[in-house]
Amino acid sequence: MTDETESLSRLVTKAQRVFKINKKTGEVLLLPPRSKLTDKQLIIVQLLGKYFASKLELSPTDSLSFDELKKLTSLEESSISARVSELRKDGLAEAGERGVYRINYQSLESFGPVLEEIDNSVTGFTPESHDRIESANESLESLNLAKNTDGEGIVLTLYATGACPPENLWFKVDEILEWARNHGSPMRPETVKKWTLPQDPKLKQFITKKRDGQGVLYQLNRNGVKQAQRLLEGEASGKS
Repeated sequence: MTDETESLSRLVTKAQRVFKINKKTGEVLLLPPRSKLTDKQLIIVQLLGKYFASKLELSPTDSLSFDELKKLTSLEESSISARVSELRKDGLAEAGERGVYRINYQSLESFGPVLEEIDNSVTGFTPESHDRIESANESLESLNLAKNTDGEGIVLTLYATGACPPENLWFKVDEILEWARNHGSPMRPETVKKWTLPQDPKLKQFITKKRDGQGVLYQLNRNGVKQAQRLLEGEASGKS
């Protein structure tokens, strides 16, 4: 069996192109939009993230309960049950006591191809964009949006997740809300969906939107990128 430390080192290199670990909270921060991942991949990322967090001593446990998986992935219970069952059959995950799940340490090497598959399936990502987004997340992973307006929170969320030029990355409103609220934003889903994104005149100058079936996708425009940078530098004179 390959030494766990060596396997972990190789896995970390590949994982950094898919997700980051918040060094204060231990939470998983996805680099690509979650909509680009299958249910199975999303569960794998959360289990791997929990394992990494425990190794970094950011979590007292390397396992996630069923309810925690449901909260972190927002997946249906039936899908979680089916995908976890598949992972167990594949030898990638195992069940612990009291209905918790964790990755199978003996299968660390097997997660490499899974992470590569996620990385390769995300259109619009290049090595350069990964480096830029990774660098942005390094400084923004502990960002607290509690004191920002909804508009500012949206601008900073899109910037932090790389949904801005020159990349071809677009976010759904629910993805924006999830990231922002996970970083302290008090924004209310109803207000953002009915007013802020579709109607806020100040925010309109900073974002671009396009239709995606019955929904709408959002991205910062170049003015939005400049606004995000001003907000991060504390130079924004007005509220977006």
